[in-house]
Amino acid sequence: SSNVGMFSTLSGFVSNLKFENASIKVSGRNENVGILCGNLEGNISGVSVSGNVEASKCTNVGGIFGYASRSINNDINLIDLTNSATVNGLNNVGGIVGYTDIAYVNLSFSSLKNAGKITAEEDYVGGIAGRMDADTAMSSNPIVQIAECENTGDVNGRYYVGGIAGYVKGYYDDGTVIENSSCKANIKGEAYVGCIAGQTVNIPINNFIFLTFI
Repeated sequence: SSNVGMFSTLSGFVSNLKFENASIKVSGRNENVGILCGNLEGNISGVSVSGNVEASKCTNVGGIFGYASRSINNDINLIDLTNSATVNGLNNVGGIVGYTDIAYVNLSFSSLKNAGKITAEEDYVGGIAGRMDADTAMSSNPIVQIAECENTGDVNGRYYVGGIAGYVKGYYDDGTVIENSSCKANIKGEAYVGCIAGQTVNIPINNFIFLTFI
């Protein structure tokens, strides 16, 4: 089914939780898959996971959670998260999260780490996040901040493949930025492939380190 994880949909706040050798296998064409939760409606910090997520026919697949969306609720704040699990999905696949979709609220990723191999059978795949969308058409000017993130896991996909994120869209504001992050891994795809991101929209990038082992 859809929304697969320890929690199907997680509201509220979770901190300081560790999963070791977790295994999730989804055979059908569904969406929102992660070890902690499928659908995140709250915020999390201090969570680490290891093991395997196998959902090759699913969209929105992440090592920790699959999908998060906000329109009128609180901002999305992710702090001190680590994924060591191998993650495989169809579209929107990431080491931490598959897909985040926001409007009217801000999105902050801080001190996130991925060491697992991340693979998308098709598009939008990243070491930290597969796809991150801020709806700038709604005149809400959402701020997207990605800081102190690190990826050491190989990332493979077709289109929109990135060491940190496959695709990132924000509102061009002084607070919107990808900074002080690093990727030390192999990044492979057919088009829109980057050491930082496959494609960014309105996102300045500062102080990034990239090493490849090919």
